Amino acid sequence: MRFDSITLTRLLIILGLFWAPVAYSAIAPALSKVITLKSHGGAQLTVPAWKSSRADDAVTVLERSGAASRGGFFTLVLAVEEGPTKVEVIDWTAVRDNILGAAKGAGSNLTLESLGDWEGAELFKGHRFKGTMRRGDRDVAVQMVALMASGMMLTVTSLGSPDDAMLAQVAESVAQTASRPSAIP
Repeated sequence: MRFDSITLTRLLIILGLFWAPVAYSAIAPALSKVITLKSHGGAQLTVPAWKSSRADDAVTVLERSGAASRGGFFTLVLAVEEGPTKVEVIDWTAVRDNILGAAKGAGSNLTLESLGDWEGAELFKGHRFKGTMRRGDRDVAVQMVALMASGMMLTVTSLGSPDDAMLAQVAESVAQTASRPSAIP
């Protein structure tokens, strides 16, 4: 089948109009805002300039809002808590079980599966998890990077629509910026 140049141009325009929203939604947000969590020795991360719905020394919750949220909801949760003092060998199954136990205690039906070790942040040992939960009548996809350093565990969790391909990328991009206060210039 041969296309003349006008037919090919029309086809490209139609495909462009159809795929433009898909391509736009796959663009990761810029990381432009520095967040410092002070608990347990502290951690600093660079995040998207989203609206903060909760912020204290241990937890920050950011939500995508405005025009950027038209593709669906997206929440980023940063949390720091006490971790083991020795991090040479980490039982990530026990870490997952502790996260699930805490979620269940808070009334959540979170599920998590291990996706393996992650080495994107200096000074931290990391591991990726993927899961789901249900909020009201909405299914929520969960992508998490758990980071361990002596005395602390830092989790970077993206929550959003199950069809949002950016969840893992945003969690990993933010986790890559993690640093400890002693290492902050």
